[in-house]
Amino acid sequence: MCQKLSPVNEMYFAITLDRTSASLIIIACRKGGTNIEDLTEKFLDMIAKGPIGFFEGITDEDVAKVVDGLAPKVVDRNI
Repeated sequence: MCQKLSPVNEMYFAITLDRTSASLIIIACRKGGTNIEDLTEKFLDMIAKGPIGFFEGITDEDVAKVVDGLAPKVVDRNI
C-alpha cells in the first residue's frame, strides 16, 4: 500500500505546433486545466510561451523562460 497524496496545485504544460511559425512551442500555465483555450480566456497573463528551436531543440534557456513565466510556488514539505 501507499499513502494517497493530494496535489498542492495543478499546472498546464504542452509542447505543440505553432501554426504561425511552423515550429514547436512550449505553452504552460500555472493554473491547471485541460483546455488551453479556456485558460487563455481566464488567465491570459499567467500563460508562459517559449519557442523550441528546430536545430537546437529545447535549451536550458527555453526551460528557464517558461519556468520564470510560471512563477512556481515552492513548498517546503519538511515543515
